[in-house]
Amino acid sequence: MLNSKLFFIINPYATRAHHAEAKIRHTLNRYSTIDYSLGHLRDNCSVDTLITSWLPELRQGGIVVAVGGDGTISTIVNQLKQYKLDNPVGVLPAGSGNDFARSHQLPLGVQPGLNYLIHHSQPTALDCLRIESSTGIHYAINSCGVGIDGRVIHELSAPDPTKSFGQLAYLKSGIESLFHQQAFDVAVTVDGQTSPIEQTLLLVIANHGSFGGGIPILPQANPTDGLIDILYTSRLHALDLLQVVPQLLLGKHLNHSKVHSLRGHTIELTIKQPEFMQADGEPMGEAEWQLTCQLTKQTYLL
Repeated sequence: MLNSKLFFIINPYATRAHHAEAKIRHTLNRYSTIDYSLGHLRDNCSVDTLITSWLPELRQGGIVVAVGGDGTISTIVNQLKQYKLDNPVGVLPAGSGNDFARSHQLPLGVQPGLNYLIHHSQPTALDCLRIESSTGIHYAINSCGVGIDGRVIHELSAPDPTKSFGQLAYLKSGIESLFHQQAFDVAVTVDGQTSPIEQTLLLVIANHGSFGGGIPILPQANPTDGLIDILYTSRLHALDLLQVVPQLLLGKHLNHSKVHSLRGHTIELTIKQPEFMQADGEPMGEAEWQLTCQLTKQTYLL
């Protein structure tokens, strides 16, 4: 049973977050020993606003619980890092993709996630991507991507009441983006060794194996091995894509001669033309990128 105060941050726009507050209150009110606070993300209330309001208590301890998807978890981790807080992060998977939760076999949904958090979760330290660029320092729990990946998230994040999310929506948007994405060059340095990447459509830096709602982009990525994994393509043509996309769904795309991977402790990228970038399913904008990626640690209740 948990003996630390729980600070719930609820994203009411998350796919599975309906009636989240009622479910949490109904469950936790049965436990007189569990103290908790609830906060909702709204136009005038951000993760930063909530963390700031709880700061005196958080400095004494407690667990911050994300009720949402990967973007909610990632934003919480970024704010905790900004305030130099080492509080563990709990997860009630309520988003559309939930790649972090899927990677750790967490039950999806508010109620199943809460039951697991209370009765079964254990503190677990995982690798976390620390990305330093001209825009500042950003932390990613799953992955960041440039090219098609970044463009897809840019398109999916545009306001559209008819838009759907999840793996099928990601694949659909990815296929559409192929008609707009131009190949670009990247200078990549892995642990001091520089290699040019020519005419790529996609470059993903990953800490977990899947993205886009369970697509196994880098099946070998492991958030406990102290290594950063990279996937990129080279000179893909239309016929190649007809082979790669089905292989991607099966996690066998790395067998294709134009799909490559690298691993290392420190990754440096230089991209000298504007490209869209995403981190944990959140758009980072379109820019020329020069960034350095290393690992730090973050503790979760898993």
